[in-house]
Amino acid sequence: MGVEAAAIAYVQMENGDYRYPEGAYRQWNEDGSPNINKRELMRRAGYSPGSLDHFDEYMGTQNEFWELVELHRLRRTDPMFRREQESQLWTALGGEALRNLYERLFYSPHSLSTEQHIKIVKLILDAGITLNKLGAEAPERTKGLLDSLDPESRTKAMKGYEESLRAELNNIESLKRAHSAADRE
Repeated sequence: MGVEAAAIAYVQMENGDYRYPEGAYRQWNEDGSPNINKRELMRRAGYSPGSLDHFDEYMGTQNEFWELVELHRLRRTDPMFRREQESQLWTALGGEALRNLYERLFYSPHSLSTEQHIKIVKLILDAGITLNKLGAEAPERTKGLLDSLDPESRTKAMKGYEESLRAELNNIESLKRAHSAADRE
């Protein structure tokens, strides 16, 4: 945790946003840009006072520190980390998670128990509700495809789609009842 605290402080110092404690001083480069106070970074990482002047030997050689610095630089500049982008962040993450679940359900359904299958379906439904509450619209490929069809074909396709969803829901409800009965025995 100390190394990450130092990495966060490093990025804040680079951007002139770091709030220095009493006794620690902001440093500047010749061109007027903020410089890094290595003693303060060592203090933030939890090193003892005798080690504060050894940043280059101790922390500066740690790959973990520099990786964390890069991560926090990205977080600072990534527009998805802004509060007003939360709904898009959920959509991006949710979309990727749904693709992974789809792959698992479609290509290796035998690897899931019925209980896991039901939990995944419930999770997907809950995720859709959450996205709607956040004001995001879940991606609807079916709607796009249906919009591109002529009215007669669209009606036929929608009827088939409705029947398919009803059949799937009936199967899930049957499984649910069967599990309830098995749990009572």
